[in-house]
Amino acid sequence: MLFTSPNEISLENLAKHKLVRQPFLNEPVLHKDLFINNAISMVVNGISNTINRNENELCIIKGEKGVGKSSLASYLHHNEKPYTSFFFKAQRRVNLALILKAIINDDDFQSDDTQHLAKQAAIEIFHVLKDNTQPVLIIDDAHLLRDSTLLTLIRFTTAIKQQGVGKLKLILLAEKSIEKTIEKIPEHHIDSSEIYTVLLRPLSNTEIKEYLNHKTNKAGASAELFNSKKIERIVTDSSGIPSLINSTAANILNGSKNKFWLNKNVQFGGYVAAAIIFIGLAYLYSISETNTPAETEPQHEIPQTVSELENTESMVAVNTITPETETETETETETETETE
Repeated sequence: MLFTSPNEISLENLAKHKLVRQPFLNEPVLHKDLFINNAISMVVNGISNTINRNENELCIIKGEKGVGKSSLASYLHHNEKPYTSFFFKAQRRVNLALILKAIINDDDFQSDDTQHLAKQAAIEIFHVLKDNTQPVLIIDDAHLLRDSTLLTLIRFTTAIKQQGVGKLKLILLAEKSIEKTIEKIPEHHIDSSEIYTVLLRPLSNTEIKEYLNHKTNKAGASAELFNSKKIERIVTDSSGIPSLINSTAANILNGSKNKFWLNKNVQFGGYVAAAIIFIGLAYLYSISETNTPAETEPQHEIPQTVSELENTESMVAVNTITPETETETETETETETETE
């Protein structure tokens, strides 16, 4: 039997274990289904307290791939909270304009002009501040942002703060590589003392068992599905990383080494197909390069000013976003997004 996902349990085995849905798919879970252990509770409470005390303009939640940052980001955005949040899922080569559109949250807003978008985003933020609520921008996979994009975003938050009416706070969920980007931000834009950092760690052996029971119970199981021997295998194979716990547990519930190897063969076949496509595209690109002149890489869009912000009740001026010229060459490391 073929599975559409390496962590998908067959319908036959779902029925066998009395499960009403897939328990171990590697995708951000609904906030009400998130596994909350003591460590996660401490992270959530620490972030909330930091925001409420009007301290630490930048919060960074770091962790290795698959440790559960995306699910936590979803929880911080959707769960009941004393702040108003905007959410953005970062990808490679995104620019500031796309992040500002996430703040505006208007599907009909067609402009791609960064300066105009900055004005509209500032208006949205000031509306939130006027209601005595703290605006927070949550960015998942923030390590994928270019250095210049993150720096310009920090300058945008600085311009908001300079108006004296409040701050836009940032919560960045990222792999540890983001540390190098943060080190490049000048202290006059954000001081290291204003950064609140949390490390999201893998689950302990006890927490792995609790995690498995939580997942299967949410999927309809009325009894524990993993004996001590199976749990020991999951502990060994996963090292406490939730995404690896999911894949190992799904293979066990599928109940057959043959199905496990079939899943791996399906993945291997996908890798081979991807490699063939990549080689073909590289060949076509090499041909096109010989026939077309080299093009200059487009420069990163950055707003020069943000001023005369108007709404129906007031006019607020945000004086400057005047970023320095970027002279360094940025290198991008290819990393994959992780989920719980």
